[in-house]
Amino acid sequence: MIFDRLIQRRAHPANPSQIVLSMFNGGLGAQTYTGKQITGDKSLSISAVWAAVTAKAQDMAGLPIKYYQIMPDGTKKNLRGDRIWKLLNEKANDEMDSFQYREFSYAMVDMYGNAYSYIDYNNNGEIKGLWPLIPTKMVVKRIYNKDKTESALVFTYSDDRGTTVFSPKSIWHVRGFSTDGIMGVNTTDVAKEIYGLSAALEEYAARYFGNNAKPPAVLVHPGKVGEKAHKNLKASWSEAHQGLSQAHKIAILEEGMQLKEFGFSPEDSQSIESRKFQIEEVARITNMPLHRLKHLEKVNYNSIEHADIEYGKYTLHPLAQRFDKSAKQQIVPVRHPNRYLKHNLNGIYRADIDTRTNAYQRGQQGGYMSINDILDFEDRDPVPGGDIRMFPANMLPLDMVADYFNAKIKSMVERVIANDTPEQVAD
Repeated sequence: MIFDRLIQRRAHPANPSQIVLSMFNGGLGAQTYTGKQITGDKSLSISAVWAAVTAKAQDMAGLPIKYYQIMPDGTKKNLRGDRIWKLLNEKANDEMDSFQYREFSYAMVDMYGNAYSYIDYNNNGEIKGLWPLIPTKMVVKRIYNKDKTESALVFTYSDDRGTTVFSPKSIWHVRGFSTDGIMGVNTTDVAKEIYGLSAALEEYAARYFGNNAKPPAVLVHPGKVGEKAHKNLKASWSEAHQGLSQAHKIAILEEGMQLKEFGFSPEDSQSIESRKFQIEEVARITNMPLHRLKHLEKVNYNSIEHADIEYGKYTLHPLAQRFDKSAKQQIVPVRHPNRYLKHNLNGIYRADIDTRTNAYQRGQQGGYMSINDILDFEDRDPVPGGDIRMFPANMLPLDMVADYFNAKIKSMVERVIANDTPEQVAD
């Protein structure tokens, strides 16, 4: 194979505590037209981006992941307690629980379009740990042999400990939306202008109120002021009157000086409207409902339940599919082709208890849900004998109705002959 000659230079990547400390390190960042430089970590200083990234990552990390095996008869067996199941539901590695590890991974896909994990194997070739890697420090390229008859992806990871080349077998790579099939598109780069404008509006508002929400002003002196006196006068005025803590203090003007203010237009003081619009822009780029960003101005509480269902269907479900499908390819043992992982989103879709109970009753009475199916939806353990599906005795398939009534008539005739009390046909 093409990777037989590649040598990995360390057993596992940087200590995860260092990863957590620098997880959002994105270099100098992309320059925007507002003059703001946007990186992954800087984008998180925007409240709407912080809310979008953390809410989605935490919602996903809190979902149980099921591990199934398709049996020869077509039924599925729940592999709860298996090694792979424990990595994603209990403990990902020696220093991170599954929630922290998964929260990090979902956030990386959301922000950078890629999540990378080093797959740590034991001596028997079984996965014993998943260690998260920082996307901005990874370069992925396709290499070919001399005849260009074989190709493989090379994962090159560089940090303060040096550069390491990994084979695909050692990396679990989850891609976001991709334009080349190799790496996901960096969402922060795509949204840099939106994030840059949001950051600029945040800074504008902060400076505006830091200046006591007052417009710029000039002090007019009747005489000529030297350069040193000019600097001293400016510094003393700012120290005495700039900032919210200095609001409403009386100013004393000496030597015939006058204060002249330059007025703001009403639009200049309405930057808050622009900031609200930017929340909608962030919601659009991150595919988040407004109420999940704590923006309730255009949301009513009657619609939140349906908005949550749409959030699960159109935001969380695609992200869950990316992880489920890539896990099937990259961390489920090849010797078990009938095994697969699946995020359980039932908790997101779950309605109130009365609605769920009515739905379960209809499902059980209709014969398409068993007791264990219902327990699985409620994320509870199955019970012995709970896989049997029931069907109402007073309901028959249409092609059996004639046979049923013919049998009833025959039974009645036999009883009449035997001098038994006739039954009503309606029985």
